[in-house]
Amino acid sequence: MIAQTVGILGCLRGLPFNWLWIIFLANDLYEYLIIL
Repeated sequence: MIAQTVGILGCLRGLPFNWLWIIFLANDLYEYLIIL
């Protein structure tokens, strides 16, 4: 997923995108649960 890729890059670079990708990942999981 793009969100996971951004999260990995954010963690490696130590950029302030960590909280952003966490929100995106949580949103993906939320939509996944809705589909189920």
